[in-house]
Amino acid sequence: MPSGRTPFLVLIFLVVTAAVVPVHAPAAVAQDRAAEKEQLEKRKTDLDKEMAAIEGAIIKQALLKNSGNQAAAARMLSMKPSTLHAKVKKYGIASSDPKLVN
Repeated sequence: MPSGRTPFLVLIFLVVTAAVVPVHAPAAVAQDRAAEKEQLEKRKTDLDKEMAAIEGAIIKQALLKNSGNQAAAARMLSMKPSTLHAKVKKYGIASSDPKLVN
């Protein structure tokens, strides 16, 4: 690259040619990236918890509509009874819950 170029053009050249790697970044940039990654992981965990709560509520509704009958609820949810049983156990849904049985 000609020596008469501005430092900005040199930087562009280095970035485009992948000559700049994270090692060249200031520590503050690395810290920002670490913080962003941590926030992303936290949001993912929050989303996982919310999805589990929603799935548990759907299973409870299916059990309510089927008077606690897991085989019928499984058919309603288009899943195998063994899968439903595992999810009932996972979410701590009590089959002896009086709300589930008429």
